[in-house]
Amino acid sequence: MFTFGTATAFEGSADVTDHHLINWADNQALWFYREVNALKGRHITDTDLTPSSGTEIQIAANVSPGVDFGVNKMGASHFLTAYGDGGNNDDLVGTAGTISGTSFSLGSATLLHNSDAEYPAVAAFDDDNAMVLYNDETAGEIVEGVTVTRSTLALSAGTPVAIGNFSFRRAEGAQFGNFAVFIAIDFTGVDPKRWYLRSFERNLTSLTELDEVELQSNNVGFPPRPQIIRVDTNRGVVSYPKSGTTIVLRAFTIDESGQITLGAESETTTISENSLTGLTNGGTGQVIFVYPPAVNAGAHARLCEINWNTLNITLGDEEELYNSTDNVFHVDVTTLNNGKALFVFTENTGTRATYLRSATYEVKTAEQTSSAWNMFGDEGLIV
Repeated sequence: MFTFGTATAFEGSADVTDHHLINWADNQALWFYREVNALKGRHITDTDLTPSSGTEIQIAANVSPGVDFGVNKMGASHFLTAYGDGGNNDDLVGTAGTISGTSFSLGSATLLHNSDAEYPAVAAFDDDNAMVLYNDETAGEIVEGVTVTRSTLALSAGTPVAIGNFSFRRAEGAQFGNFAVFIAIDFTGVDPKRWYLRSFERNLTSLTELDEVELQSNNVGFPPRPQIIRVDTNRGVVSYPKSGTTIVLRAFTIDESGQITLGAESETTTISENSLTGLTNGGTGQVIFVYPPAVNAGAHARLCEINWNTLNITLGDEEELYNSTDNVFHVDVTTLNNGKALFVFTENTGTRATYLRSATYEVKTAEQTSSAWNMFGDEGLIV
């Protein structure tokens, strides 16, 4: 159960979309978003369930329109953004950054691949090395990956590697030990074909694909953004659309050789069409899922429990994050510390309005959510 603070109106431009929230430190988060075509960021601090945003920083003036951007943390003190440069043939570009206090420091924009890049996703291997997965329009809409190495705020890119002879729309990545795992959609042809998970390892400047598992095939949902979160070094959760208005969660594990084991799909949740949802780690035994439930119905949040012995996810009760008579879309969430989360959401009031809101919740560990099964082995306890 959540205890929500007051929704705080974002004091900048209202025309904000494509939110990405990243946990930064205790009671701190980084918020990245698109304002028209510019990629921007802010440092967020929460005090007594009252979030406040720091000075806005512009990372890129002209991001390729309509194709999202990628961002993720590299270690404890840096982040990496990847995007198509709308002012230079949509080339794949990366920028590294860090925070001192509440102030951003950015490196120079670095060309990662001179291609018409779409839907880039970022996952780190370690503090200094990452991988960017993207759709290469120049090469005929194929999926490629490129390694990125960071030295302070300077970036260098490896040689791009073709991952598959297909295109995708929207992807996200996360770090699991020495592996990068991505969720993406095979969009070959007219209709979306399938969701999949792929794991990679880095060997100097090259990439090796370790495993691919299919999440769903045939007429999969689009366009809500898929999400992947790390719970710990070998466990994670993904969310992806079953249709344009339904979405599911799924737990997985990854072993020491990079092989992925999937749990069953959760029950479906109905969301507003063409909306983006949010997912974050709420403790090793649960995740927080946030979404617009329907048109003109505000935003809802759920605490969802994970049984790691069975890889099953149980959806929590729907709780009202925001009550609205207007359509809410482009929501996201991250944790601020153990037992506190930060939400961001945009309300389509015609001119649009964006809000930040934090909440506390009861933390449950993996031992708590799986304890009944641990007592009786694999068969579990029937009550």
